[in-house]
Order: sequence, then structure tokens, then C-alpha cells
Amino acid sequence: MLRRGVRLAVARRRVFSTQPTAPATEEPPKYKPGWFSRNPGVTLGGVLLAIGLYVYRGTRNKRHFDETQAPIAERAVISPYEAWELRSANDITPETFEAIRAGVLKAFPARKAAMEQFDQYLGFKLAEACPNGLRNAYHLERVLLSLERDEQKKIDLDALMVAFSMAVKGAVDDRLQCLFDLATESTAPEAEDEEDTREITQPQLERLLELLLMTYQIPSEMRVLPVKDEKFPFQQYKSATAHELLEAELQAQVDAKKLTAAEANERASYTFDAFAQIMRSKTVCLWGECFTNSKKRMKN
Repeated sequence: MLRRGVRLAVARRRVFSTQPTAPATEEPPKYKPGWFSRNPGVTLGGVLLAIGLYVYRGTRNKRHFDETQAPIAERAVISPYEAWELRSANDITPETFEAIRAGVLKAFPARKAAMEQFDQYLGFKLAEACPNGLRNAYHLERVLLSLERDEQKKIDLDALMVAFSMAVKGAVDDRLQCLFDLATESTAPEAEDEEDTREITQPQLERLLELLLMTYQIPSEMRVLPVKDEKFPFQQYKSATAHELLEAELQAQVDAKKLTAAEANERASYTFDAFAQIMRSKTVCLWGECFTNSKKRMKN
């Protein structure tokens, strides 16, 4: 019996020993923090340094912009508010301007006139529209006196007419039409249903922009452009020419997907709608029309 009990015990041990053993549980990998987590002080310092450099660079860029704009603003002999006063105080309509434009070349075929001669011509032509004389005329007079004169003290006729256009009262599109007609030396179709196919050439448009700059009708901050090749470490700025202003607007239209780069390069003339779009744009912003805030429009 004893031997039998021993054999049974041995048999049980063999049976139990053949059962598979439970797999050993694997330990989860230990968390190893990243470099930024191990160096929080350096990380925070780097972030603060980057923010500080960004703010400092923005401040220096703004200072360079203001240093370029300030002399332009100081040279202006008329402010947008004074131009508004000139327009509001008189009843010079686009039709009146067109009548003067049509006759001025006959009166001055050499396309130049002394300021006194032009003043007399305006007085004669405006006798009906302004029977008591041009009100706030001193605003316009300052602009006329600032225009360049030749050896005979005569002024370019187009410059005189562009300066006088500030006195025209009416909707913005009507006033733009006056400038378009002046630059192209043409007249819009009289019939409303007749399509206006006229176009202003690039040289004509650049010449008009030059005269608008000369007569301070473009806000001073729009006359400042960044220098493309001088961005770092700080952006440099320059006073824009008429050609550069038009070039910047065409590039803005390319960036906005309104034109392709090829179309912008090949463009040689502009319809009135394209002309008006350029004049109202945030690049040119004639008469401050791109400003939605009327107070800013009068200030700038």
C-alpha cells in the first residue's frame, strides 16, 4: 500500500509538471521625457526671446516706415479735409469740369499756362457755377503755387487741371471719370446703353499718377513702399514713384489671384473699370477712398 501511494504521488507530480507554465508578465516601458521637458527653463527662455525679437523687429520696421512717411506728409500743402472743404463749398459738377477741359486746350494750345492766366480762365468759365467766386480758393491756390514752373514761369496744363479736379463735387466714379477723360483726352459716350470701349495706356496712367502724387491727392502712407531687397535684419522703405506705385498694385492683384503674372506683365492699357479699381485699391487709395473709417480718410 505504501508503494502504491508513492507511485500515485509521483504520477500526480508528472501530470502537473506537463501543464504549461503561465507566461511572465512584461513590465511597461519607462517614460522618458523629451529634451524640451527635461529643459523647461531653456524652452521658456527661447520662446520669450523669439517673441521679444519679433516685437523688436516690428517696432524698428514701424520706425523706419514713419521716418520715410513723415517728410512726405510734411511737404503736403493741402490735407484731405481741406480738399473736402474745397469740394463741399462749391458747385463744380463733373459736367462743369468737362466743359473747362474741352476749352482749356484751345485757350492754351502750347499746353502750358502761367498761374495768373489759368486763374483768369477759371474765373471766366466758373462765372455761372460760382457767381460769387470760388470759395475756399486758398486751398487750391496753395496747390497751384507748389507746382513746377519752367523758365517762363508757366505750368504744365495737365498738372493745373489735375489740381483743379480736387474742387469737383460728385460721386467718386464721376470724379474718376473726369480724370480718365483728362488723361485720355477723350469723352465718354453720351448714350447710356452705348458701351465705353476707351482705354487708358500705361504711360498715360503713370503720368496721371505722377500728377496725383504731385498734387497730394494720394495719402502719404500709400506713397511709402518697402524695399524688396532690404528686408533683414529690418525692413527698409522708400518714397514711391508713379511707376512703382502701379507696379505694386499689379503685384497685389497677382497675389490676390485677380491676375496672372503673365497678364500683369503684358498689360499695356486699362478700361475705365480697371482704372477705377486701381485708383480705389489699398495700394493707391486715391482721396483716401480705401479707408472705411471717414475720420481716418480725413486725417490721412
